[in-house]
Amino acid sequence: MSAGMPASGSWPGFYTARDVARLAQIPSSTLYEWQQRKIIEPSLELQGDDGKTIQGYTYADLVLIRILRALREDKIDFTSAAIAIDHLFARLGPPSRGWADAHVYFRGKRIYAWKPDDWDVTEATAMGQKVETRAFGDVFPKLRRIEEGISIVVPEKYWGHVDIDPRVKDGQPVVHGTRIPTSALADLARRLWSPSRIAQAYGIAVETVGQVLDYERRLEMASPAAIPAPAV
Repeated sequence: MSAGMPASGSWPGFYTARDVARLAQIPSSTLYEWQQRKIIEPSLELQGDDGKTIQGYTYADLVLIRILRALREDKIDFTSAAIAIDHLFARLGPPSRGWADAHVYFRGKRIYAWKPDDWDVTEATAMGQKVETRAFGDVFPKLRRIEEGISIVVPEKYWGHVDIDPRVKDGQPVVHGTRIPTSALADLARRLWSPSRIAQAYGIAVETVGQVLDYERRLEMASPAAIPAPAV
């Protein structure tokens, strides 16, 4: 399974295996095993200044790996996961801003997709079977109102504070609505800068600084080596 290249003219982002393990919060060993089993592999190759070829993952790959992690943690087998992802590709295209949580929903061991078309809501894990929206009360209408463009890779707690977009800083996490890497704020905090001083330096809200620093701490605390590998 591989996300492949996006439409011509759009930069797909470039993530090393270490980047993917950190952002998707899975063990590097699991990522390597999935690559060996041809479940998902690096889909980009870049030529370095020294002439050596460097393999990497696109933002679409990162999204798929995040989805696979969620499915495997819920003990959903790879066959069901592949069916779900194939359906999502068919309805929403390659993972991108259109794969925001406003359109893709996880409920228990099932994945649902919403799109304003004749099918409305479908269950991706059941080969795209149409779903009666009213069975879920007001859950879907609320999710539809979530800001377009939110990355499924970013935990909900940090929406509005952290962005991941392959067109911005090669897809590394940045402060919402800016090109400021979240890691830059973490570096200043490690140098004992206060949140208010960081906020003043970058012209952003103190609340956002606090959320960004919390997000960076979450990434560092949940290091790939410390997370048990999902069952395969």
